[in-house]
Amino acid sequence: GLTEARKDHAWLRDLPAQCAQQVLRQLDTAYDNFWNPNRPAGFPQFKRKHHRQGVFPGQAVQVRKVSRRMAHVKLPKLGWVRFRLSRPLGGAVRNATVSRDGLGWHISFGIHQPEPAQRPVNTGAAVGLDVGIACSVFVSDEDTERQRPDTLPPGERERLRGLEQRKSRQIKYAKKHNGGKYSNRLRKTIAAIAAVKARQARRRMDWNHKLTTDLAKNHGLIAVEDLKVRNMLRSAKGTSEQPGRGVRQKAGLNR
Repeated sequence: GLTEARKDHAWLRDLPAQCAQQVLRQLDTAYDNFWNPNRPAGFPQFKRKHHRQGVFPGQAVQVRKVSRRMAHVKLPKLGWVRFRLSRPLGGAVRNATVSRDGLGWHISFGIHQPEPAQRPVNTGAAVGLDVGIACSVFVSDEDTERQRPDTLPPGERERLRGLEQRKSRQIKYAKKHNGGKYSNRLRKTIAAIAAVKARQARRRMDWNHKLTTDLAKNHGLIAVEDLKVRNMLRSAKGTSEQPGRGVRQKAGLNR
C-alpha cells in the first residue's frame, strides 16, 4: 500500500500524504474510464515523479485573503504560500492544484457552489461551426472567418529561433566534451525556450476562451461536425512498391 511505499522510497516521504492519496484516486478514475464502454478513454498514461502538477484535497488547504489582489494559501509540508488572487474564490475550496510551466508556479482551486434554484436558459439563435486549418473558425451566421492572430510576434519568433540554435550547439558540445551532461548554461537556454513557448500557449488559450465565451453568450445552440477522428488519423495502407489508395489525400489531411 501507500504506507509501505512511503517507507521504502524517500522521495515519496517528501511528498505530502494527501497528494499521494489524491493521485491514487485519479488513477482509479482513469482505470474506471478506460474500462467503461459508455465513456471510453485511453489507457492511463505514466507520469514521472518530477511531473509538474500536484493536487491537494480541500480539507488540507486553507486560504486567507490579505489584500484586494493578494492572498495566502496553507499547503501541507509547505506552510503559508503567497499568491496573486486573480479572481474571488466564490465558494468552498474542494481541492487545490499546484502546477509549473516555463513562466513559474501557479495554483488553481476547485470550488463548490450551491446549485441554482433556476438554471439560466440561453434563448439565442442556433449557429454552426467549421474549424479549419488555414482559417481558424467559420461561423454560419457570419460572412468572414474568425482568424486567430499569430501567437508569436516577429521579435519573439526570431528570439526563439536563436535560442533553438544555441540549444543545438550546446547539446552538441555537451555530447562531445562532457559525456552528454547538461551544463548550467544549457539549462538556462532550455528554460528561456520554455518561457517563450509558455507565453505562446497562453495567448492561444486566451483567444480560444474569448471565442468560446462569445459564442456561448450569443447563441442558444452550437452545432459542430461529427468527424471520425480515429479514421482520419489512421495511416493509408500500402507499401512503397504497392501504395494504397488515397495516399496523396491522406498526406494533405495529415498536414
